[in-house]
Amino acid sequence: MAKAARHELAWTFLAPRLADAYLTAGDYVRAHQLLLEIHAAAARREANFFLGASGRCLGEVALAQGDAEEAVRRLEAAIETLRASGSENELGLALGALGRAKRLTGNDVEATAIAQEALAILDRLGTLEEPDRLRHELAAEPV
Repeated sequence: MAKAARHELAWTFLAPRLADAYLTAGDYVRAHQLLLEIHAAAARREANFFLGASGRCLGEVALAQGDAEEAVRRLEAAIETLRASGSENELGLALGALGRAKRLTGNDVEATAIAQEALAILDRLGTLEEPDRLRHELAAEPV
């Protein structure tokens, strides 16, 4: 409705939540399509938080679809943007995803270091759920 009404500010805040819902539901086609739209809009407006967040989610979609190389590419770009913008929670989430992607590419040492950095950020911020997931992944045997 926000998009149809051309209420760009509302769309900017609502669209990422819809994309995240698609991702959570496993609807990767819809998530990917919407995230590409968000990513392009954020790049045009130099909205770095949304650029980094949508980049992280695009990496998560690639990871969920088993494309670790694409996930690494997307996540590394998102992390660079998020570090520059100071978006720490998103940065922690992106680092956690990058750790998972690196593990899938066989780089267990780097994956562990990245996951530990993510865990430190997310613990410090008091982020829920994701730190427990990272602790579980760090305790697991290398792939």
